[in-house]
Amino acid sequence: MEATNVSIYFSGIGNKPYIGITFSNSRAHLETQCLCYADNILSLRKESGYYGNSSWISKIEIIELLSACFVEGSNFEREMEKFFRGRPYEMVNGFVMNIYGEPVLVKRTKKQYFTNRREL
Repeated sequence: MEATNVSIYFSGIGNKPYIGITFSNSRAHLETQCLCYADNILSLRKESGYYGNSSWISKIEIIELLSACFVEGSNFEREMEKFFRGRPYEMVNGFVMNIYGEPVLVKRTKKQYFTNRREL
C-alpha cells in the first residue's frame, strides 16, 4: 500500500472557518473538511476528490487513502504535530466519514508485540 501524503490547513470565509485536510498519493487526491475530533477519531466530510485523470474517486480509493495514513512513509503524524504546534496532541487512531451515503470507520491497527517464547 502506497503511503498517503497529507496537508492540513485553515480555510473558510467569514464566520465559517474550518480545518481542511488533503490526502493524496500518486493515483488519487481527496480534500476533506474536519468536522470534529473526539476520542482520538477525526470526523471528516468529503469536499472533492478525483482518481487518475480527473475521474470520480470511489469509496474503496477513499478508504485506501485514509488507511495509508497509518503506514510507514506517510507524513500524517508530522503534519498533525506541526498543526497543533506544541499544544497537547493525542495520536489520531482513526477517521469517520460518510462516503456516498455510507458511514465508514477507518482505524489504526494495534501494534502486536511478539516475544521469543518457546513452548515445551
